[in-house]
Amino acid sequence: MLYSAMEFHDLFIKKRYVLLKNYFSSEDLLKETNKIINQAKNKKWKFVKVYYNSYIKNFLNIFAISYPLNNFFESNFEKELNNIDYKETIKDITKWAEVKTTSIEIQHNKKYNYQSNWHRDWSHFPSNCLNIIVYLKDEIGFRIVPLENNNKVEKLTSNSKMNYLNIPKDFYDIIDAKAGDLLVMDSGLIHQGFTKSNRTHIFIRCEEKKDITLIKNNFANDYSVSEQLDPNITLKQLEILSKKDTYNFDINYYSFKNKIKSFIFTFLYYLPIHRIFNYIKDYKRKKIHFHYTFFQ
Repeated sequence: MLYSAMEFHDLFIKKRYVLLKNYFSSEDLLKETNKIINQAKNKKWKFVKVYYNSYIKNFLNIFAISYPLNNFFESNFEKELNNIDYKETIKDITKWAEVKTTSIEIQHNKKYNYQSNWHRDWSHFPSNCLNIIVYLKDEIGFRIVPLENNNKVEKLTSNSKMNYLNIPKDFYDIIDAKAGDLLVMDSGLIHQGFTKSNRTHIFIRCEEKKDITLIKNNFANDYSVSEQLDPNITLKQLEILSKKDTYNFDINYYSFKNKIKSFIFTFLYYLPIHRIFNYIKDYKRKKIHFHYTFFQ
């Protein structure tokens, strides 16, 4: 079913998210994205996020590559990302004057499943900030609590932390996305990353910009990227700016200590429940079984 710009706007206002189906052709962007993934691994790009690393020689269980526009990488990633040309759609949906891009990550899992905790990406809801997910592969599992159920979940969190909640299934939507789809959501929505297969998508965070951007037909300019996303920024400058990120990029995953930890993690991937007695005692099932493993 095809929707008009106004209908997309109305859908977004109703749920604070909208899935734009078959929005772009993903093949060329996936090709350039894979180049960055391989280079990040082979050239040991420092600014990666690792999901409980497993013990495999010269392997990191990367779930995100930060600052992928940087000229450290040899690819046409920026050009292909710009070709999606999604800015006017974002402005139609949000009624923003302009778009400023504050974060870009390539989020990728290959060998192991992934599940984050329930969380918000912004301090309040609704926010004036968006998460955009650019799907490069078919992917099912991402969970979002839509606007109409936000208060129901807030009530559940009165006596427990949100990230450990067993949120009822009828409170959240599960996103069934195909390669070429675009998900646009309020950053303040409660959501949970979830996949039981490999995934490759691009995560973008943006906010409203009041002044109009002079178009120069390159992504960094036209989407007004923040300083740390500038392709020409030096690694020394990036080292300083990356300190503002909530993730610690200074971890040396190749150190002896972390190799030992990764060996333990490998074992625990195949021993799902390590607190089985606590799980049995939780007869009201306030938490799901994943919360009794080391990783979920």
